[in-house]
Amino acid sequence: MSDKTTFLNHVKDIHRIGSIQGHLGWDQETLMPEKGAKSRGEIMAWLAALAHQKVIDPEMGELLERLEGRDDLDESEEANVREFRKRYDKATKLSADFVSTFAQARSEALVAWQKARKDADFSAFLPHLQKLVELTRQKIEAYGYENTPYDALLDEYESGMTVEDYDPLFEGLRERLVPLLKRILEAKKSNPDPSLPDGLTFPVDNKKHFAQRSANEWALISQQGEWMLRLIRSQQASGQGIHGSPHVTMNSIPSHASMQ
Repeated sequence: MSDKTTFLNHVKDIHRIGSIQGHLGWDQETLMPEKGAKSRGEIMAWLAALAHQKVIDPEMGELLERLEGRDDLDESEEANVREFRKRYDKATKLSADFVSTFAQARSEALVAWQKARKDADFSAFLPHLQKLVELTRQKIEAYGYENTPYDALLDEYESGMTVEDYDPLFEGLRERLVPLLKRILEAKKSNPDPSLPDGLTFPVDNKKHFAQRSANEWALISQQGEWMLRLIRSQQASGQGIHGSPHVTMNSIPSHASMQ
């Protein structure tokens, strides 16, 4: 088996584990009974460690070294090797135990947040938030950074970008949005928002019809066929899926106009 084929198979295996994590996470936010939280957290932690171990596998490092600089790779293959090298180098800075601990903490925090939000009790979620912040700080220190700590996290979502790169963008937005907000607030003094009829609601069936049509229109644009819309009572709308099998959920509670 060639190095290219072996490398691609490794990447596919890691992607498959990520898909399983995504589906289990989606289920946790929508369908999973509350009593399943502990077991689900343990499974998510195990999968996170498994994926991490596959990423930092010494064989993967050797494959990267052999593939880098080869002149028989096409543009897509070069990009795959280049991007996975970045992932490999960052992943090797974290232990599998840390990755597992972080994944379980996130899973437990999600369940705690759902209950705390329902009960309007932030104090119940606070310990979980503090633990996530502390673990995130450890992750930042392991990754390392040159200017600000958030650069280490930003690079995970916008590779190569830093806080300094984004400062001019947000400064430009602030210069335009602050005066606009001021004008809106001033205008509301003389032109208050229109009052909505008492009792005006958006029935579940109407919400479902609108959401399904919107989902199908997007499916046509993205060429993924008809999307499956799941009506589930959940804290928030959610979407998850693999190529060709997207899932979308929505809150199935009738909404008053003032809540929209």
